[in-house]
Order: sequence, then C-alpha cells, then structure tokens
Amino acid sequence: MEFRNYKNDKQIVKETQKLYYEAFPKKERLPFFFLKHKASQQVADLIGVYDNSQFVGMLYCVYHKDIVFVFYLAVAAEGRGKGYGSKILAKLRRRLEGKSIVLSIEDVNEESENNVQRKKRKKFYLCNGFREAGYKTKENGVIYEFLCCGKQVEVEEYWELLKNYLGSFLYNIYGKKIVSRW
Repeated sequence: MEFRNYKNDKQIVKETQKLYYEAFPKKERLPFFFLKHKASQQVADLIGVYDNSQFVGMLYCVYHKDIVFVFYLAVAAEGRGKGYGSKILAKLRRRLEGKSIVLSIEDVNEESENNVQRKKRKKFYLCNGFREAGYKTKENGVIYEFLCCGKQVEVEEYWELLKNYLGSFLYNIYGKKIVSRW
C-alpha cells in the first residue's frame, strides 16, 4: 500500500475529491479547494491511498506540533470490507511514530438515523489502536466524540491545532463547544 501526496497530481486530486464528496455529508465537509490550499501551505496533507496503483482511499491530515488530526479518512466503496481501513491506520501510525494521532467520529446516539454505522465506526477505531479521548465537541451543529492514539490529546490542544489550521477569523466562526468531558 502506498500513500501519495497530491502535489498537484491531477489524478490524485480527481480521485480524492470524488471520494470526499461521496463519503462525507455536506455539513461535515470543508470546501475542497480549501483542503488543497492548506495542503499546499504544508499544514496538512491530502493523500491518495493506492494498492498496486489501484486507488483505494483517501486521507486528510492536519499537523501542529506533535499532534496529527485525521480530519478525513475514507475507503473507496469497492475496497470496503477488505481490510484497507485497518491497513491505512497501521501505515499511518508507523509513518507518524512518536506523534499523537487524534480523530473525531459522529457521536454514538440511539436516536440518530445511522447509529448502527456510528457504532461500527467507533468499534473499528477502538480495534485499531485508538481509545476514547474523554471529550465530545459540537461543531457546525454536529456532536463529535474524539479518539486518540499515542499521548492523550486534550480538547484545548485540538482547538489550538484547529486555530492554527483555520486561522483566527475562520476559527472564531467555526462554532466549537465542549459538549461533555469524562
């Protein structure tokens, strides 16, 4: 399996953009041009994941100090259920050895339409070396639970990362809020 940074490669951009729009609901997406722009500033990576030259997934990671936030991870429909998600996370952990990795997932909520999918997603990450970070946030009206791998990442560190990534203006209108801590 190979991670390919987009670096203005039109094919990688095309494949990652298509999967990005298919895999993530509109309310959870930033504009794709913004993702590319931030990746060009080297505060993030837009990565196409390939297995023997076959596109199988995408990653979008944001970096700040010793923390990496996996903003987006998706496996192409034809690759789901074949272990690619686990392989991507294992490769990412090896590549980022010594750094803390944090990600957010939609909160498991019995009242949500896709609660079964949310439970499966959480179980997947827990089985792949992540643990509960102990907090949830509400961003753009969506409640997220945070999971981390490596050193504990506190919500304040996540917000610092987000502020560095978005810039002060966008950060202040983004809509962050701690929903719960445990």
